[in-house]
Amino acid sequence: MVNIGKNKDNAVFTLQSYARDFNYQYLRQNTSNANSGRQAYLDIPRMNFVINGKNINNNLINKLYIENENLIKPSPPESDISTDYRPFAKAIFSEMFKSAHAPIPNKAILEEFVTNCNQSGYEFSYGLLLKELFQKHGLFTQLNDGQRTIYITIRSPDSIRVESKNPVISITDMENGKKICNMSYSLGFALESNMNKIEYKNGQISLTLPKNLKKYKVDDDTQQSRKNLFDIIVGFFREMVNKLFGSNNINITEKLNTTLQDVHSPVNDINNNLIR
Repeated sequence: MVNIGKNKDNAVFTLQSYARDFNYQYLRQNTSNANSGRQAYLDIPRMNFVINGKNINNNLINKLYIENENLIKPSPPESDISTDYRPFAKAIFSEMFKSAHAPIPNKAILEEFVTNCNQSGYEFSYGLLLKELFQKHGLFTQLNDGQRTIYITIRSPDSIRVESKNPVISITDMENGKKICNMSYSLGFALESNMNKIEYKNGQISLTLPKNLKKYKVDDDTQQSRKNLFDIIVGFFREMVNKLFGSNNINITEKLNTTLQDVHSPVNDINNNLIR
């Protein structure tokens, strides 16, 4: 474990990108589970929510599930889904906002939440990055369910701020089973409803990872060579930003003091991995 401090070798880099307006299609789930509300039904108890600074605990969620289970109905015969969970999920979200003494979002925002505020939607916007690391470089990423959190700030029913934070994502080399490092990720955006039209604004993506990844080399199947893992992750991050924001512009800053306490230094394999 690295003690992050004033030692420049133990510094971290933060990759950030910002967009005033962006296309939400990359975040929007177009699956039967998402559209029926079933994904929300499955994921809400697995997720951590903080609304206007108040933690929504699982005891409340369990109570709401019992009280509202009668809202889960068979879909009409003409529907392509067998069970409609959307009224149930909307009721759960509404009661969560009530419990935080916060305004309840309007119908359009609640509908958007039912479709996308789940573990395969807002919580998994970094899916492209994890998929590329695994498929192209044999690197397995482990998510810490206990620390993943959706932070919601709401002042009026027509506008809401959402931040999905995952402070610890570990990277492991599948070939030798060794943990390489941890990184942290966050996505934030404003969700606004104007005449029932949903708009995503002021998006920001952030990824923090150890500077020492510049010294860690992995195979690059596309070029039949070995590249440092930092540059590989930056490349995948640009692709992800381009899909979400329509631009691959990112800002990279170095930090010597960080709140990312669980960063591990790269595996110190002189013969195989360190750049010479």
